[in-house]
Amino acid sequence: MRHIIQNYKHYPGYHCGSSGLRNLLSYCGCNISEDMVIGLGEAPSFYYFSDRSFDPVKIIHTRFGFFEETFIKNTGLPFMIESGLENAESWLAVKDYIRVDIPVMARTDIFYLPYFDTKVHFNGHIVVVWGFDEENNEVYLSDTLRPEAQTVSITDLILASASETPPYMKKNIIFTINKRINKSDIDIVRVAISAIRSWGERHIMSGVGIQSLKNLREDLPAWEDVESRSWCERFAYQQIEKRGTGGAAFRMPYLGFLEELRAYIKDASLDEVIGLFSKNVKVWHRLAALFKEKSEGNLKDYLEITRVLENIIELESKAAEVCRNFKRR
Repeated sequence: MRHIIQNYKHYPGYHCGSSGLRNLLSYCGCNISEDMVIGLGEAPSFYYFSDRSFDPVKIIHTRFGFFEETFIKNTGLPFMIESGLENAESWLAVKDYIRVDIPVMARTDIFYLPYFDTKVHFNGHIVVVWGFDEENNEVYLSDTLRPEAQTVSITDLILASASETPPYMKKNIIFTINKRINKSDIDIVRVAISAIRSWGERHIMSGVGIQSLKNLREDLPAWEDVESRSWCERFAYQQIEKRGTGGAAFRMPYLGFLEELRAYIKDASLDEVIGLFSKNVKVWHRLAALFKEKSEGNLKDYLEITRVLENIIELESKAAEVCRNFKRR
């Protein structure tokens, strides 16, 4: 059996989850920007992990782990999320959706997607499945920056979807939406204000965000004794500026979201948040550049990195405090 969703269109983006959500919404008739998806899903965050079983052993992550689920919860849009099915059952579910022209967003492990050509496991990568050909053992994917369709074997997709390596410990997670919707179905002002407040609260009060930034600052001297130090430094640079962040650790697209809100909210509180994030973006760019320089042997120690990191902690603390108390004046 072969079936392709003829009306599905792939619009390249900078992040897998936000572009996947944006493309599903576009297919359903709701056209919103990727920056808006980033903001309503409260994407910017910060995690720091130090574990010798990881590769690299020092890892930073700059996006909220449950961004897609948060976007769906915040907007109230009628997505369905399924997880934990056995492999064969999950593939049958995907195939059944495709057969009735419902594209499927799937969380996958890049290790099993041949076009990544990587030995690294990361099972948080989002793709949109919009066609299959069982006779030729092929499935057709829409994937972030790539302008053309990606073709992988059905076997590879099943393996990629079933991966239970960290950070996501559930397998076969799929997202679908089966309803025509309009942009007006999202109460942009109400959802945006709630999302801004929630982002600020979590960034201050949870173990991620500000606390994780402080943990990195305290642990930086220990990086000097790590054998794979240069790889840790280069990975940190990539996690800030590359790897689907949209630049400056997701703060660039979040700033785009805030600026887009000016069409809906004309208020001094919004101007204040935009001002803080405008400064913050520049400092994140600087931190990324310093990690890159250090990985290339052009910095002798972490003093300048520490100073810039302290500046980020100060700016993010201010921004988070303003955001969690955000209200129209």
